[in-house]
Amino acid sequence: MEKTKVAIVKCENYEVENVYSSVKKALALIGGIESLKKFGSRVLLKPNILSGRPPEDAVTTHPAVFEAAIRIFQEKGFTVKAGESPAIEDTLSAARKAKLLDVAEKYGVEFFEFKESTRISNPHGKLVKSFEVPKEILDVDFIVSLPKLKTHTMMYYTGAMKNLFGCIIGLQKAKFHLRFPDKENFADMIVDLNLALKPRLGIVDGIVAMEGEGPQNGEPKFIGLVFASFDLLALDTICSKVIGYDISSIPIVKKAFERKSFFISSEKEIEVAGERLEDVIHPEFKRIKIASDIHFLKRFLPEKVIEFINNIIVPYPSFNFRKCIQCGQCISICPAQTLKFEDFKGKQRVVIDRTKCIKCYCCSEVCPVDAVKVKIF
Repeated sequence: MEKTKVAIVKCENYEVENVYSSVKKALALIGGIESLKKFGSRVLLKPNILSGRPPEDAVTTHPAVFEAAIRIFQEKGFTVKAGESPAIEDTLSAARKAKLLDVAEKYGVEFFEFKESTRISNPHGKLVKSFEVPKEILDVDFIVSLPKLKTHTMMYYTGAMKNLFGCIIGLQKAKFHLRFPDKENFADMIVDLNLALKPRLGIVDGIVAMEGEGPQNGEPKFIGLVFASFDLLALDTICSKVIGYDISSIPIVKKAFERKSFFISSEKEIEVAGERLEDVIHPEFKRIKIASDIHFLKRFLPEKVIEFINNIIVPYPSFNFRKCIQCGQCISICPAQTLKFEDFKGKQRVVIDRTKCIKCYCCSEVCPVDAVKVKIF
């Protein structure tokens, strides 16, 4: 059986021509993008813009990687568009701060704000049979995921598959967190979303990754790699291994492997091209500690007992009031509406109602000053 290829290519810095050469080499190693013409010639590039942060913070897809993808697709005759929907910020403002909008304008690429939605069916979905997605997605032939390689407080690793959650418009994302607070179910929802959107290619910016408390408040970590694959599950499998994770502990990867009718079913079906996997693994990478998995206990114990155990071993977010700037982003995004401002000695501070908290950590994810911490014991 022919294996799914994942390319790993070294890239020492974000100098534009170096990145272009590395991305081009990675795509050549997996067979080139000419084969994508069978799906059509209109491509939507989906970078990761969690918030409007500068490229050096390693929160967003680097503009040099975005530029390389645009150039390569345009050179092959594709019509290139781009789009994203940050959870809180205005799309174009955030894209401008991340230097991505400048690149789009340089190459005449329309950058969609993803404001109006339409419903698409997802007959093969396990949990979600239809999604509200941006109308602009119907005007392209396929999507290319361009994520930054990062840790993720809730899902441990975020990459090509999770990046498509940005195709859910703005605060609608919070509704999915409320609907699927369990890690396993949230992962299944992300897999369903990938089935609905049918991405055809992923290119991962792993030149400078994010370690520690990602996806926004971690630390930049030089990895010096670009990854590419036509299979987003294979791509995420290899990327999560490079930063030292056991792939069985990554919920999205684990759940996608279970959908054998639609995805590869194991790591054995992947062929790595370019650098050898064993030569580029970073065991010292600061990962999110895996919380104890009690999902299997649901078959044996009452729901209230599971909830009690979960409250003990899975931490609540905590707030550093000295760092907090009272921007209110955590309150705006909280899907369970468990946060609010409260007066304390003449100052506003964020308080949490633990009886409502679903531990999705959206508050930590959007905090611009790293004032929300999640400590896994």
